[in-house]
Parts: sequence; C-alpha cells; structure tokens
Amino acid sequence: MKMKNVLFVIIAVSIAMVISQAWCAEIKIAVVDMAKVMKAFNETKSAEALLEKQIEEFEAEQKDMMAERDKVRKEFESARESARDKALSEKERENKMDIAEGRLNALRDCEMKIRERMNQRQKEIADQKMRMQRRIVGRLREIISKYSSEKGYTLVMDSSSMGISGVESVVYSKDGIEVTEEVLKIINIGVPEKAEKTELPEKRK
Repeated sequence: MKMKNVLFVIIAVSIAMVISQAWCAEIKIAVVDMAKVMKAFNETKSAEALLEKQIEEFEAEQKDMMAERDKVRKEFESARESARDKALSEKERENKMDIAEGRLNALRDCEMKIRERMNQRQKEIADQKMRMQRRIVGRLREIISKYSSEKGYTLVMDSSSMGISGVESVVYSKDGIEVTEEVLKIINIGVPEKAEKTELPEKRK
C-alpha cells in the first residue's frame, strides 16, 4: 500500500514537472524601457511643444491681468489719499471716500476674477496634459503590442516602472530579452514630428 502511494506521488510530481516545463516553454518575455521610449516618441515631443505654447500663453495672460490689477490698485490708493486731504471740505472728502470705496470694490472684483481665471487655466492645462498622455500611451501600446505579437512575445514588462517600495519593478533581466532599442527603431515610423493644431483647446473668455 505504501509503495503504491509513493508511486502515485512520483507520477504526480513527474506530470507536474512536465506541465510546468511545457508552460514555461510557451512563455516568451520581453523588457522595454517605457520612459526612454516615450521620450523618443515624436508624438510626445509634439505634445510637449503644444503644452509649452499653452503655458506661455497662460503666463502672458497672467501678466496682463496682473498689470490691470496694479492699475486698479493705484487708482484706489490715489482716491484714498485724496479722501484724506484735510484741505478739502467735509462734503468733498465724503465724495472722495465714495470714489475710493468704489475703487476698492473694483480691486476686490479684479483679484477674484484673476484667481478664478488662473485656476481655470491651470485646470485646462492639467486636463490637456492628461489627455495627451493617455493618447500617447495608447498609441505606444498599439505599436508595442503589434511588435510583440509579430515576435511571439507573450509578456512585455516596463523596466522603468517603480514598485511600491521605490525599487524598479524589473530588478534583473537578461540582455536577450531587452527590446528597447528594437522598439525605438519602429515607434516613429509614419509619425510626423510637427504638432497638430487641433490638440490645443479653445480659449474660454
């Protein structure tokens, strides 16, 4: 009876080893540095150029709004100083105080509009960056998936990704499974370097 049990275990282990070896033989793994690939991708360069243009426009708009705020502030300060002039009659000072109060309200409104506009523009740029990144990652996935299918890879891992512990997800890989250079040769085939104007969102006023 014991002999039968031992024989059964030996057969089971042998079968498991055969299945395991067959399964491993079917898996073909590749490793690619996605950070390097994304940086070299023409669509990434185009997206970065478009975002840089948006940021420049945002900074120019911000500068104009700050100049307008400074103008209103000076008008308020001038009206306030006039209202403090003791050489004026009480009625004239009251009129000046009304003007100063109006300028103060205008200054507050101006500052509130600046904050709202700056928050809106920052959100627009952040949303645009996220949309571009999703599109770029999607395009690279398509290219790498096609390449992997043609080469017979069943699993492709990103060597540039970081784990929760802050250590690279791929700690070690053989030179033979590193395909970054091969991927770099194909990612820009048919991909123009010039940015598309349609990527820029319409300005809100």
